[in-house]
Amino acid sequence: MPWVVNPGTTWPYFLTPGPVPGEPGCMWDADDRYKYTNSGNVLVAGASVSVIECLYASPTGYPSRNHDIYVLSASPNLIVTMKAEWSRIVIATVLPTYDSSLHSWVYLGCYKAPQPLGDTPVTIPDSNGGQAVPQLVTISVANPTSHKIGNTGGVIAFGQPYGDHCSGWIQL
Repeated sequence: MPWVVNPGTTWPYFLTPGPVPGEPGCMWDADDRYKYTNSGNVLVAGASVSVIECLYASPTGYPSRNHDIYVLSASPNLIVTMKAEWSRIVIATVLPTYDSSLHSWVYLGCYKAPQPLGDTPVTIPDSNGGQAVPQLVTISVANPTSHKIGNTGGVIAFGQPYGDHCSGWIQL
C-alpha cells in the first residue's frame, strides 16, 4: 500500500491520555503536522488506500487546519478524496490536471478543514483543560478501473500552516 494509516484505535472519543510511543496522537497544537510520502507504486484494480488522522478543531474556528494533497499518477482515472467527519461529514473530490513537464496526471488538493462552528467541544487529553471538537480526516486514493495503475505516488500532509505544493487554500 502506498500510504499507511495512523495506528490510533480509539479516535475520537476515549483517547488515551497522551500518545502511545510511536503514535503521534491527535493534532491539537498550532505546530502539529504529519506528512506521508510515497513514489512509484502500483494500485491494483479496485484498490483503495487511505491516510487517516484525527485533529481537534476549535469551535470558534481557530486554528484552521490545512491539508495538502499532491498525488502524481500515470492515470486520470483515480478517485482522490478528502473526508472530514465530526457531527457532520464533508467530502471533497480532487480532480486531476495533466502536467506535460512531468508526463503525469496531478491530483492537487489544498483544503482548509471545515470549522465545527456551533458544535460542543470536549476536553483535549493532556492539554491543561483545552477544549475543542474532535474531527477525523481521511484522504483516500482509489483505482476504480479493471486494470492496475502504475507510477502512482505523492505527498499527503495534515495540519500544516503552509503548503509544500499549495499557493492557496479552499475552505470546506
